[in-house]
Amino acid sequence: MNEFDILLNEQLQNEEFRKEYDAMKAKFSSIQDMIDERKQELHMLALKTIKNEHGAG
Repeated sequence: MNEFDILLNEQLQNEEFRKEYDAMKAKFSSIQDMIDERKQELHMLALKTIKNEHGAG
């Protein structure tokens, strides 16, 4: 476990902190999903570009 995980686990013992953390989880999960989707789109675009460059040569 890294230092961040240790600190987070300590903070999660505080009920008020845990409530706020849990309330934000869904929002951050949605944001992470958007980031992952965009990364996949960029990956596919890069593969297409590489394929086109090698196919044209």
